[in-house]
Formats: sequence, C-alpha cells, structure tokens
Amino acid sequence: MNEFMDVAMRESVELINDSIAKLNLDVIPSEVTLLYKLQDLIALHFKTQRFERFYAEALGVPGKRLNSLCVLYFNATVHSLIDQRLLQEAKLLLKLSHLQCKAIAYELGFCDPGHFARWFKRVNGCAPGEYRGRSLARW
Repeated sequence: MNEFMDVAMRESVELINDSIAKLNLDVIPSEVTLLYKLQDLIALHFKTQRFERFYAEALGVPGKRLNSLCVLYFNATVHSLIDQRLLQEAKLLLKLSHLQCKAIAYELGFCDPGHFARWFKRVNGCAPGEYRGRSLARW
C-alpha cells in the first residue's frame, strides 16, 4: 500500500510544480512554501481530514486566505484539492489492487461504501466498478 502512496505523492508534487511553472508570475516565496506545506498535509491526512478548516489551522492561515491562494495558483479550492488527491488514490487502488470497492471505501476513510460510490461517480463521472472494468479492459 505504501508504494501506491509514494506514486500518488510524487504525482501530486509534480502537479503542483507544473501548475506553478505555468503561471509565469512573480510568486511570493512564502506563498509557494505555504502551498507546498498544504500539499504535504493533504498527502498525509486526506483520508481522515476532508475540511479546509483543519488545513488552515495546521498552517496558521485563515481559511479564506488559504482558499484564495489555491484558487489563484491552482484554480481550485482546498476542498477540490483534497477531492483530487482522494480520487487519485481511489483510482490507483481500483486499478492496481484486488480489493473490493467496499474495502477501498473503508481504506479511504468513507464510513459507508454507498457514500464512496456516490462521491466517486460525482467527481469522476462513473461508478467505481465501471471505472475498474474500463481500466482492466485497457490492460
């Protein structure tokens, strides 16, 4: 399971680096540092902490400020970044593990597999089982 997290974390860091590089703006170093710290916190806590308030408090920044920085640099809210990381992990588990969707739901911190399935369909456009079937068909 750790290898899945390592791959996902590297991909998340690359995504942030690409996003910042594409901006071609004079980026204030403290803002970049804050965004890297946010990414680290999301990577560590995305399964258990899904609200912006946790991350804002951990970084010592007001929630509105943190969200405005995320929207400015990533064109996404903190909640969207958490969802993206969670979706990335869900996709990895669906593609590369033999865990049932129910087990994946619990692994990702969902209390109810049905809630996981609805969330996955909302953010990804298809049900987890359907996504797994498509992924396996490509192999």
